Amino acid sequence: MVHATVEAQSTLLAHARATGQATAAASGGSSLANLDAERDSATILMSIGISFMIFFMATLIFSIIRKFRVRDGHKAARKPKREESFCYWIWELITASDQEMEDRCGSDSVVYLSFQRMVTWNTIFIAVLSVVVFLPINLSGQLNAVDFSATTSDNLPPGSPIMWTHLAMSFVFSLLIYFFIYRFSTVAKEVAETFHTTSPSSYSVLIRWFPRNVVDDEKLRQYFDSIYKDQVFDAHAIPAVEKLLGLEAELDACDRQQERLQVLATQRRAAELRVNPSLSRDRPLTYMQTRFQLPCFWTEYDALQENSEKLEALKNQIAATKAQIQTAPEGTGVACVTFRTVATARRCVEDFAIGKRPTSANHDTLCSADWQLDLAPDPSDIIWENLGVGVWNRRLRTFFLTCLMFLIVCALIIPVVILSSVDKLRSTGAPWTSHLATYAETLDDLERHVVFTYFPMMLLVFVTSWLMPMMVEYTVKMERHYYRSEAESSKMNKYFCFMLLSVLLLPGLTLGWFDTMIADDGSLNEQTDMMHLLGRVILSNSGPFFILFVLQTALVSTAFQLLRLPDFFWRKYYEFHAVTDREIEEAKNLPSHFDYSSNYPEIMCIFTIILIYSVAVPLILPFGILYFMLKHNIDKYNMYQVHERKEYASALTTTRTVIYYIFFSLAAFQLSMSGFFYVQEMRSLSVLMLIMLGVTLSMILARFLHSSLVVFPDDEVYKLHSNEPITERARGAYVCPSLRQLPLHSAGTHA
Repeated sequence: MVHATVEAQSTLLAHARATGQATAAASGGSSLANLDAERDSATILMSIGISFMIFFMATLIFSIIRKFRVRDGHKAARKPKREESFCYWIWELITASDQEMEDRCGSDSVVYLSFQRMVTWNTIFIAVLSVVVFLPINLSGQLNAVDFSATTSDNLPPGSPIMWTHLAMSFVFSLLIYFFIYRFSTVAKEVAETFHTTSPSSYSVLIRWFPRNVVDDEKLRQYFDSIYKDQVFDAHAIPAVEKLLGLEAELDACDRQQERLQVLATQRRAAELRVNPSLSRDRPLTYMQTRFQLPCFWTEYDALQENSEKLEALKNQIAATKAQIQTAPEGTGVACVTFRTVATARRCVEDFAIGKRPTSANHDTLCSADWQLDLAPDPSDIIWENLGVGVWNRRLRTFFLTCLMFLIVCALIIPVVILSSVDKLRSTGAPWTSHLATYAETLDDLERHVVFTYFPMMLLVFVTSWLMPMMVEYTVKMERHYYRSEAESSKMNKYFCFMLLSVLLLPGLTLGWFDTMIADDGSLNEQTDMMHLLGRVILSNSGPFFILFVLQTALVSTAFQLLRLPDFFWRKYYEFHAVTDREIEEAKNLPSHFDYSSNYPEIMCIFTIILIYSVAVPLILPFGILYFMLKHNIDKYNMYQVHERKEYASALTTTRTVIYYIFFSLAAFQLSMSGFFYVQEMRSLSVLMLIMLGVTLSMILARFLHSSLVVFPDDEVYKLHSNEPITERARGAYVCPSLRQLPLHSAGTHA
């Protein structure tokens, strides 16, 4: 009996000790969570102050620099100046109308600014609904969170019936995005109508898989004349001109160098005569330089004479190359036929698309059974030197360059995420975090904020806003695309994917993994699943990270876009090295074009982030509105006052690509909300969000199939202009500009 009583007392004592430890652990975890929330609030407020200070300083510096440029007649103030006040440029960008933008910058600028306005208004509507609905609900939560966490969905208990409100608002947000897609599709249709009524490409057909050993314009014309009587306006089998264009570029550089050397030699001769006037003025002009050369190491040579000989050799090579192209050209596998009406060009493409292959006398020689026909691109869209590059060559280039860029992005972004999560990692006590934790303990609050929060975020903004566009630009050039619109589309897709990877996926999943695997008391959770990880991505622990990113992108990145420091330094570099009159003039008017292919993906990436966090972290939306408003006005100013008009129109391609980006943003929002409801123990709501996601994916698939299977997506436009005759100025449009003075190819078939 006594033994049983002792055992009972020991059992009760052990239970009390375990309960006390659990209570203490819970209390410690709660205090740690509250400390993290207070630190998040202080970090956000401090970042707001620093970012606004940087923005106002950059704006002040820009206003001062611009005032001096206006006085000097710099092209940054190309609009006739009515005033020279300190901030008159703000009034100019506000009052510039869409018609003025189109006249100065082309139709691409109007489409881009319309897209920005649509994104801004959608964000404003979503922000109003989120602040009015979600913010009071989160503040009235029962988990007694403090500071920043009280404004997020972390303050709501799991399984709360109020989550049905989140589902209803998610449905409303989805409807808003669907309307956004509809409105922007209307803009894309208007762009397509303008493009197809003004471009000679509506009358032309591009032939792929044309025999490379056949470069005969007359034979190609006879083939289509025998099928479409009196309807062929022009026909060209495009020869390989990569070597010719390379020689011409080298000739232009050599000619510039010759002009530069002559000026330098004249200046050196004048200096020698000032020192020794007795020297003969009739001596041949020379410019001696030294260079490293074996076996004498350093040798002296006349750079002017050597460059002159090189110039003559290049002229002879260009003449020989043009003669070879005329007599025995090498084909690119591409040909172009221009018809007299749009209807004939359409009928030709339809005949080949449905398998109805017309035959003629030259059917076997031209291998028309292997042809692939489509409407030709605009002549200004063709990159002539890349037409001879093989398909597999391009695919291998794209694969290896994409893998290389993926490794570089991961190597740059993962350290940023680790630095931003140093407080969470310190609680684990892992051996590899000991040095980082020891260093963090030696810093005060301001230094810790700068080192572990503001500096990593600035590095992330630098990588995504400046370094990544430059890397994408060079990789796309090395891929050797056939058309400029195709290169821009590839550039947009790469930049959008890698920006999502570096801004959303890597940081979001890493922070979500930390939040899932590391409990509030610092212990490790051994069991988790993918849906739980997906839900933790959009909760408060990763919310401050993305609020800070949107904030710094809105203030710091846009401020430096207004300053345009790289353009400024490049201009000063060229002005410093300019010698000839042509170089001085080009340095003062250095051409600059607005990069639509990097700005569209940047805007859509920011929109995707704020849409995903709009429900769980409503405070991100005001910063998103700030970003879109500043971005719109600064881009409008840069396009209107600084950048030159583009050489070709790419709005037709970009609008269709951006629509898929909007669909992707909506699908990402619905998928993340499904994970959010799963974490909140609302499985039925998670299933409903998955159903909405299925509807969005089916719309994406339907749009993709429609664009892939329909030969002419702008059917009404073609019906309206199908019988308009082509103008004579379109003749020879699909001949490389370097060959337009040569007669037609008639070399026939050659080995």
